[in-house]
Amino acid sequence: MNKIGKEDANLENIERRRLILRKLKSSSASVTGRELAELCGVSRQIIVSDIAMLRAEGAKILATSQGYLMERERDGEVREIALYCTDVEALRHELELIVDNGGMIRGVSVEYGMYGKLSSALNLCSRRDIRKWGEQLQAMQIQPLSMLAGGAHCLCVEMENAEAGEEILRLLGEAGYLQEPVPEK
Repeated sequence: MNKIGKEDANLENIERRRLILRKLKSSSASVTGRELAELCGVSRQIIVSDIAMLRAEGAKILATSQGYLMERERDGEVREIALYCTDVEALRHELELIVDNGGMIRGVSVEYGMYGKLSSALNLCSRRDIRKWGEQLQAMQIQPLSMLAGGAHCLCVEMENAEAGEEILRLLGEAGYLQEPVPEK
């Protein structure tokens, strides 16, 4: 490839990465590698490589089982919320209450007998993410971790701000999902 050809290829790479960043920044939900590949007219493997390059350059891109998303700047805190619900439909409602009111569900943990604490990253920030997560569980024919522990679970939730955090806790309490606080020993 001659010098001009290399410069054109570099420009294409830069423009494609800018397009990926614009798409991720403008999306409130995760974007799959396939969606990005179609948008850019390249293979998924090229997108994986571009994401790695963008991260190396400092872009705050999260990879989730639902796709890629930009790490959002939030003023709020991260809270561990102890919750309880016994069926998948109630769990979906619980998750939607959180994301609809400014929370991002980073992960879930449960206490499971002799295995102790089991946890999983979720990175759910929209109803779309919740739907895709549910579809994945269904396709794999597995239950959410919370169902393994009889419904008791803790969610790690990043709040948009303090006001959103209080609203989320109020709504979860009204819906009957909050566990009673466990006194510290």
